[in-house]
Amino acid sequence: MNFVTDTHALLWWFIDSPKISPKATEIFEKCEQGENIIFIPSIVIAEALSVFEKKRLSFDFKKLFKKMNESENFVLIALDYPILQKMPDLKDVPELHDKIIVSTARYLDVPIVTRDRVLQNLPYIKTVWSKTLPSKPISAFSLEHLTNSAFGMANLFMDDTIDLHQYRITDTCPRISFVF
Repeated sequence: MNFVTDTHALLWWFIDSPKISPKATEIFEKCEQGENIIFIPSIVIAEALSVFEKKRLSFDFKKLFKKMNESENFVLIALDYPILQKMPDLKDVPELHDKIIVSTARYLDVPIVTRDRVLQNLPYIKTVWSKTLPSKPISAFSLEHLTNSAFGMANLFMDDTIDLHQYRITDTCPRISFVF
């Protein structure tokens, strides 16, 4: 089977992080065994380099790039005209890097391996990830911290934060609903 990967999924697999879901691990393992193909949008590599340079995650970027380059089952996808053509229709995807990832998946007609709830909630794209409950309860302080923090990659890569995309905060109800 074929997949597109989001940045955090690729990096968590590469560093063997406990944050990666069992389903995502299985997909990457099958890729290494030659059973799956994982398409990697060029923006994912650019984000991985940014994470590496900012030292938000410790890993050997050159080793990652070499591993992908030597494998027939990891395929780097350039940002080109057919993918760019799909981007203007993605008004409900706020982040540029996510637009490129979603456009790539739509162009290739494959699911995305991602934990990102924004992408998981898109009705026109299939995503793959195991749903898990947060490892610690949410206090009033952490709720305030989460609502004041930036949505996106910072929470995905920090070891001691809860990914805000796991929750749906509604204006009509002062509680957090888990999204399963």
